[in-house]
Amino acid sequence: MGVTGNLKFDVQPPPGAVEKAIEMRSTWGKSRSVWIAASTHEGEEKKVLKSFHELRRDHPDWLLVLVPRHPEGFVHVARLCRRSGLQVALCSEYGGEIPPGTDVLVGDAMGELPRLYASADVAFIGGSLVRHGGHNLVEARAVGVPTVFGPHVLNFEQSSTLALVSGAARQV
Repeated sequence: MGVTGNLKFDVQPPPGAVEKAIEMRSTWGKSRSVWIAASTHEGEEKKVLKSFHELRRDHPDWLLVLVPRHPEGFVHVARLCRRSGLQVALCSEYGGEIPPGTDVLVGDAMGELPRLYASADVAFIGGSLVRHGGHNLVEARAVGVPTVFGPHVLNFEQSSTLALVSGAARQV
């Protein structure tokens, strides 16, 4: 028996995901920057939305793609975004295109994360602002997206450390 290493480093985006992301992104507005907050847990979404409102004070064209970790959070997160005064679209309703004026696209469709990562300019990896232990940042890095994560990375210490050392990620 031998040690094979972390198989997550062998991840490849599904065929066509990057091409689909480029096509989808072109419908969002050429000048819009996109921040994805992926695999978020309860308690993180409010922090992400607070940061997003602060970001938009100086950069009003940013689009937030917010993807809760668990399907039971989809409705709650969309409602939370609307209550904070943001215009929300759901992936399940609009696919890749979004209505004009959309501030937040909620990723509520299973299997869309690789395409959504590939459409972003920067990714926040959820499960890391709460004591969950973080989630896999390799998926975002596999499509070349700079990543940010919080202090709780117990579940992905090795990949988090490697990303920090190489300058491919920032910890907040």
